[in-house]
Amino acid sequence: LVRRGIPPVAAARRGSDGVDPAAHELVVLAVGVAALNAFTQANVTGPELGGAPACPFGGVGGAEVAEGVTEAWDKWARAQLSLDGEDLIGRCFLPQYLYLARLLLVDRCSQRATKLLDGTDVTCATLAAARAAAPKPVASSGRVILWPDEEPKKSPPSATWWAARAALVHQRLLSGRSPTLRGALLGLHALTLSAYAPKNQAPSAGGSAGAGAGA
Repeated sequence: LVRRGIPPVAAARRGSDGVDPAAHELVVLAVGVAALNAFTQANVTGPELGGAPACPFGGVGGAEVAEGVTEAWDKWARAQLSLDGEDLIGRCFLPQYLYLARLLLVDRCSQRATKLLDGTDVTCATLAAARAAAPKPVASSGRVILWPDEEPKKSPPSATWWAARAALVHQRLLSGRSPTLRGALLGLHALTLSAYAPKNQAPSAGGSAGAGAGA
């Protein structure tokens, strides 16, 4: 999917050039998930991805990328993954894949996620506060909405769940806790729960259950 290319976002939003907005969002999600799974397999679960190119955009600049160039791009990807003064620790394979997953999953959802905690110190913020600020789902007779029919140009609800997984993988590689990732994760979890478990209310900070249920 990466090698074949992703249609431009502007074209997808216009629905021009035969690009369906919902299909575009699904392709972006699929590529991000594939990149995250490839990174996880190479570094955690195995087996080794012996045939995987170091660059997920293999073939863009030629059949093979010189080893020195690959190392330079891996170093660049690790630098981009450093966050809030925390660097990547240990050795990791295919860091460009994690960077791609962050771009396509976390970064695409982070604006909606972090907006839930605007004006809040993320180091003290709670999931309950983020859930209270999350948009309430449209009544659906108990049915889980896999894709909002009225807004096909938006990412599917599962995008926030995958983005949270990517953010967790990213955090585990850093030398310390990242406030940026913590804020994103709280918002991502709140959006995911709002979509898939709207009636599973988190207890309020004061301990009273169901606070804000009628908001």
